[in-house]
Amino acid sequence: MWRHVLACQWQRVSEEEAFVGRCGECGDELGSAVAAARIARDLVRLALLLDRVYPPYGKWLGSAFARLPVAATAGPALTAALASSAWRERERHLATAYSVSRATTTTAASPR
Repeated sequence: MWRHVLACQWQRVSEEEAFVGRCGECGDELGSAVAAARIARDLVRLALLLDRVYPPYGKWLGSAFARLPVAATAGPALTAALASSAWRERERHLATAYSVSRATTTTAASPR
């Protein structure tokens, strides 16, 4: 069941992934930033899931994420993605966060 929930969380990320660039290409920087924020939230929830921590109420997501081991590597990339004012830079930082999340998923989902 846990792997199914994990796959569903990755599906949420994949559904939004292209919108950061698509909005940016159309000149909609605000839309690109909003899409990036949704992806960042989903990646934080994914990290909590991978560490088998129940995601808290929205206002505590950042605090709960900061306590995870993956926060040291994914946190700066997510922060930079949210602070970026240009969509290409936003995409670059999100790509770093995807890579860290993918590596963590591979390790966590491997048979024990």
